[in-house]
Amino acid sequence: LIRNNSENFTATLQCDTFPSIRKNCNAKNGVSLLTWDFPCNIQKGTLLLDGTAEIYAILLDGENGIALDNNPLRGCSGTIFTKIDKETMRQAFSLLNTRLIILQFGGNRMPSITNATTINAYTKQIERQIAYFKEVAPKAKLLFIGPSDMGKSVNGTITTWPKLPELNDSLKSVTLRNNIAYWDMFNVMGGENSMVRWVQHQPPYATSDYIHFTHHGANEIGKVLSKSFETYYNFYKLRKILPNDSVINFIKNDTIK
Repeated sequence: LIRNNSENFTATLQCDTFPSIRKNCNAKNGVSLLTWDFPCNIQKGTLLLDGTAEIYAILLDGENGIALDNNPLRGCSGTIFTKIDKETMRQAFSLLNTRLIILQFGGNRMPSITNATTINAYTKQIERQIAYFKEVAPKAKLLFIGPSDMGKSVNGTITTWPKLPELNDSLKSVTLRNNIAYWDMFNVMGGENSMVRWVQHQPPYATSDYIHFTHHGANEIGKVLSKSFETYYNFYKLRKILPNDSVINFIKNDTIK
C-alpha cells in the first residue's frame, strides 16, 4: 500500500519457486495498492523497491476467509485519528475493501480520568473519532471494545481504578448512541475487581501490575471475543427463520429478567 510515488517507481517480488514479478507505476499523488497473486505456496520472498514513495503497509492477505490487519498503538487513547488526512484514509479503506473496523481504547486514558467532567470530555473525543471513521469508511461496520478491568492499590488493597465503571458505561452509551457495536470487556472479565482474579488465576491471565494481560490472558479474552462473534452470527441466522414478533418478544423478556 503506497502513496505519492515517483515516476517509474517499481516494486519487484523475488522468491525461489517462480520467476520475479515486477510492478511498474506511473507517478501518482494518491494511494495505490500493488498486488501479487502467487501461483503456488512460498516460504520466503524478497521485495525490491526502486524510486520514492510513502510505504504504508505490506499485507499478506488471501482471497478466501478473513483478512485481519492489526495496528498496535501503545499508549494511545484513541483520539489521534481525526488528525490523519481523510482522503488518504478514504482511498486506503476503499482499495482494501475494509468492511469491519475494531477500535479498542479507554484503558490508557484512565490515569487522567478523575471525575464526570473528564469522562465527558473523553467520550466527546471518541465520538469525533467515530464520525471520522464513518466518513472515511462508509461501507465498514464499527465495533468498539471498551477497557478491561484495571487494578490500583488503595490503602494497601488492590481495587478497580476509581471511575473505570463510569467510564465504561459512558463509552458504551456514546457508541450505541452513534449506532455502532460495543463489546463490554470490563463486564466480560467479571466487572469490578475481576483483574485480581485474573492475576491469581493459574496460569496467570494478567501481570502483577494488574493492568496488562499475559499471553494466556490475551488468548483467553480473544477466544471469548471470537465466541461472541459466533454466538451473534448464529442468532442472526436464527432470526432469518423466526417470525419478527417471536424475536422481539424474546428480547423484551430477556431484558426484563
